Amino acid sequence: MHKRDPKAIDGWALREALRIKRELPGFLLWLIEASALQRQTAFLLLSEARSRQQDSGHPHLAALDDLRHRRVRDVLRTTFGSVPSGLLGTLARLSHDPLPRHYYRRLFATLAEGGVRARAMLQIPGQLDFGLIRAVFELDDAVLHPAVVQEVKTGRSVGTINLVIEWARTIASTATDERLRESVLILKGDARKLIRRWSAAMDRLPYVHPIAPDDPDFRPLLTGAEMIEVARQFRNCLREQIPLVAVGQAAFAVARSGQPMVFQMRPMTAGWVFVDAWCRGNEDPQASLKAGLRRRLRERGIHTYASVVENDERILGLADIWLDQTEGDATDESNADIERELEQMVVEFQALMATAA
Repeated sequence: MHKRDPKAIDGWALREALRIKRELPGFLLWLIEASALQRQTAFLLLSEARSRQQDSGHPHLAALDDLRHRRVRDVLRTTFGSVPSGLLGTLARLSHDPLPRHYYRRLFATLAEGGVRARAMLQIPGQLDFGLIRAVFELDDAVLHPAVVQEVKTGRSVGTINLVIEWARTIASTATDERLRESVLILKGDARKLIRRWSAAMDRLPYVHPIAPDDPDFRPLLTGAEMIEVARQFRNCLREQIPLVAVGQAAFAVARSGQPMVFQMRPMTAGWVFVDAWCRGNEDPQASLKAGLRRRLRERGIHTYASVVENDERILGLADIWLDQTEGDATDESNADIERELEQMVVEFQALMATAA
């Protein structure tokens, strides 16, 4: 009979195997040379150990002993009463390394339930590893597709995709499970592209816009489509700012009359602050128009930065000190600036998810 190459064991599985070496002499040596199916079945049984097994013995000693002489299916049926559909094939497709201990009970339960996660797992071709199994366990139901699982099988990618899916549902009424799954497949799980895709589909803001919809002077931009339309009209890069709006870091509006003008506001702890305004092609509005805009925004409770008198500004300039906090150039933000905003959003949500877990 062909002898298999020995495969090392470590971690929790080795510790459990060593604890029963007196009751089952030779078991560890057999386990090292066992087939992938036998080995993973042994890990499944070993993972069921009681917390104080030194006093009461391992609950599956007989099954572990039988595993060396009987068919795997018969051993599992005797031990658990039934064998979930797909369990043997799944165990056989795992690598020789043990999964995290608690994954075996979850794997058994998932296949026994036979739901969407079981179907996704059974549809993944080829060998299974920890990353794939974890993705099946943790991915949002909307994107539980074999191709998605294979694309985002790292822990960080799984958490990020779930974050983006949850966020997209809050800002876009079109973010159905089917469309979310399609977008993840088409964009191959690229979180940045997904954020831009669903930002453009935004039709509900994550905040109350500081400008009322019926304001006689200003038209608030409330959706991604409106921002894209205004970006075309003004021939500027307003479209690049949509992700900032979609995560609640900016708000934009357009003057309803007079010189065409779009302006930006940003949230502060005590309300909103006016950032700057631009005409077509990102040209600066006339000083009188901008002064009138600031005045009307103050009437609506929107703050503006304090002006610096000319002499003070000259003195600071001579000292090479510049007041960047006065009206900025937000529409000139580079893609890198926007990416940093998005990356920070991902980091903050991942920290929140880790705390909740």
